[in-house]
Parts: sequence; structure tokens; C-alpha cells
Amino acid sequence: MLHGSIAIAFTLLQAGSVTGNVSGALNSAEAMRAEGRMSEAEALYRQAHALQASHSGPDHLDLIPSLTGLAEVLHLTDRDAESQLVFHKILAIQEKELAPHDPALGITLNNLAEVYRARQRFVAADSLFRRSLKILEGAWGTRHPWVARVLNNYGALKMDTGHYDEAGELLRRALAVSEQQQFESVQVAGILNNLAVCAIERRKFREAERYLLRALGIHPSLLPPDDPVHATVIEQYAHVLRQTGRTAQAERLAGGRAALKP
Repeated sequence: MLHGSIAIAFTLLQAGSVTGNVSGALNSAEAMRAEGRMSEAEALYRQAHALQASHSGPDHLDLIPSLTGLAEVLHLTDRDAESQLVFHKILAIQEKELAPHDPALGITLNNLAEVYRARQRFVAADSLFRRSLKILEGAWGTRHPWVARVLNNYGALKMDTGHYDEAGELLRRALAVSEQQQFESVQVAGILNNLAVCAIERRKFREAERYLLRALGIHPSLLPPDDPVHATVIEQYAHVLRQTGRTAQAERLAGGRAALKP
């Protein structure tokens, strides 16, 4: 079944225009990645990249979608050294072809910073996040959802390095952007969870609980119970309950049997 899906996508690459073939392959790759079929998605991204490179050359902006998809799959499959190389390739193309303050460049800088963070290269990641924020805020203003995303990622980096006060400041800015946009999503739940972790580290458990309850109040259509972020929020909330003497409720919550209210 899996091999058949790849064969169909590769057939698309052999017929029709280059643009149509690449578009079809990229759409199939995105669908496979969404389904968790990473090896198939990787093969299609590589195939689309090869076809586009043969048509446009090795350093054309048209290569960015296939390269970005490939880099993200490599990151998702814990091959961050390879992902880093691909993101550097993307960055080299964009720095050559785009204006210095193009938001596409800011997004790539964020993505590369996330890879550096995963590899615990925190100083390099910090510099990239700051550069990304400067570009995106200059291009889109301070209230754009992508700005919130970078602020959240940058805040997570500060958490990784134990700078919880700085992390909290960045995360509150991210949350404020989301509130201004009336934006409720997995991303917002992630911001709230990170704020809760910062509060827990400072032993401010009631503050942490407020953040976690808000995250758990996001509608299930936007934050499904099987989403990893939801599971993380549940885990953090159970920890808060234990730390505040509500062990029985924590155990019920961990077992999925409790009402999500104090």
C-alpha cells in the first residue's frame, strides 16, 4: 500500500509540465508528512527538488518549497545535522536572491534556529531568533501570528538555558499577540504550557494552574485530546496538583478520569 502511493506520485513527475509535476509531488509529500509517513514524504521532496533543480538550476528560489519540506522532515525524524545543512542551503539561496528584510528569510532563520536549539547549540540559535524577530516585526509588525510563533520558540530556548524570567517576558509577548488576534490553537496551548513551566520553575503553582486551565479550555476541535501538546499540558497540570497537595485529583487526571477544574 505504501509503495503504491509512492509509485503514483512518481508517475505524476513523469507526465505534464515541470510546474505541475513538482506541485503534484509537493502536495503528495505534504499529505504523507501529515499522515506521519515520513520516508515517503522525504522521497517525494527529494524527487521534486531534483526535477525543479534540473529545470531552474541549483540555486533558484523555486527550490525553496521542496528544500524546506525536506529539511522539516529531517528535523521531525531527528536527523538534525542533515536538516541543518538543508536549511543552510535555503538560507544561502534566500540571502542571494531576496532583500535583507524579506519575511521569507525571517521564517527560515526561525526554522534554522529551532534545529540549532534541538542540537543544543544555544548561542547560535539565540542569534538567529533575534535576527528572525527583527525581520518579521519589520515586515509584518509586532502583532503577526508568525511573530508570536518566533517569540514562543525564542522563549523555549530561554527555558532550555534556565533563563526563566527572560523566557516569561518573551512568552507573554507571544500570548499578547495571540490575544490581540483572538487566536486559539495548538500554538496558543503551547505558549500557555511554556508559561506554566516558567511559573512552576519559580514555584508559582497557582499562576501555572491558571495558564494550564486556559490551555485545557481550548475547544477540542482546535486542540484534540490526542494532540501531543494536550498530553503535555495534562502532564504539567497533574504535576501542579501534586505540588499543591491534590494528589488524588492528580492521579485521576493522569488516568483521564478527572474533570479539568480545581
